[in-house]
Amino acid sequence: MCFGRNDGAWAHPFLFFLIGLLAAVEIGLTAYQVHKHKDAWPSEEFKNRLIFLLFTACWTFLGALMHWIINLFIGLFWTTLSFIFWTIAAALFRKVQPYDASDCSGTDINSRCRQYVAIEAISWTEVALTAILFLAILFHWGSASRRPGNSYRNTGYNGFYA
Repeated sequence: MCFGRNDGAWAHPFLFFLIGLLAAVEIGLTAYQVHKHKDAWPSEEFKNRLIFLLFTACWTFLGALMHWIINLFIGLFWTTLSFIFWTIAAALFRKVQPYDASDCSGTDINSRCRQYVAIEAISWTEVALTAILFLAILFHWGSASRRPGNSYRNTGYNGFYA
C-alpha cells in the first residue's frame, strides 16, 4: 500500500475518499430538496442551481469511485473540471440561497434553513478539497518524474499508486 511512502502518494486515496463521502452527502441533501419541492419551487433560478449542484455531486461521486483505474493525467483533468464545477455551483447557489448561517439559530435540526446552509457549506468544502487534491496530484507528478527511469512523458501512465 502507498501509506509507507514519503512522496505524498498516501494523500490521493484519503482525499478521494473525503471528496466521495462529501459528494454522497451532497447527493442525499440536494436530491431530498429536489424531491421535496417537486412543483413548488421558490424560483426557477433556485431550481436550476439546485439541480446543477446535484449534477456536480453525482459527477464527483462517480469520479471518486473510479479513481483507482485512472492515470495521473486523467486524474488531473477530472480534478480541474471538478474544481470548476464546484466553484461555479457553490457561488451560484450562494446567490439564490435565502438563508445565512446566523439565521438558523434556534431552528429545528431538520429545518429548511439548516439544510440549505449545509448544502452550501458542503459545496464550499468540496471546492477546497478539490483544490488540495489538484495540488497533491501536481506534487505526486513532480516527485514521480524524479524517480529513476521516469520522465515527464511516461509519468502519468503509471497511475497514482505505481
